[in-house]
Amino acid sequence: MAKKKIKWQAGDNFLVPLEDGSYSQGQVLTYEVQALNSAVCAFSGVRFESAPDHLDAIPEKDLIAVLFVTRDLLDSGRWHIVSNGPTAPWQKFLDIGELKSKGFIGVTIHGSGIVANFLSAFHKLLPWNCYRDPAYFDKLLISPDRRPADVVLKPGAPALDFC
Repeated sequence: MAKKKIKWQAGDNFLVPLEDGSYSQGQVLTYEVQALNSAVCAFSGVRFESAPDHLDAIPEKDLIAVLFVTRDLLDSGRWHIVSNGPTAPWQKFLDIGELKSKGFIGVTIHGSGIVANFLSAFHKLLPWNCYRDPAYFDKLLISPDRRPADVVLKPGAPALDFC
């Protein structure tokens, strides 16, 4: 029997399960049908040991990424929606108007599973450089200064060694 698709909307705060059972926060910023039906989401660098029953918007100081993401883990409820409210301050990190005017040509849409790995790596639960491009996760950050100082690196990882 098929599972019921979860309805989500802009402003929804959700929990991303990490490798060790803890959580990181995400927030739906907008839904872009013309960008392959993706969600634009903000992600926090804050980690929760247990699932909170309410989340506020991600403050800019905690914001680590603003990404176009596939919606499968939102639709399935694996990224559990906790609350809805004002969105994180994201417009200075992504000019959605300009991207729309260009028909979203050149936009990269990240798989939600990769984003979950990125958040686990941010919290040192997976190696930071485990993809073919060892700087892949660095490119997901809103700024290089958001990279954790002592992330776990996997030395000499083979080109196709994934997390």
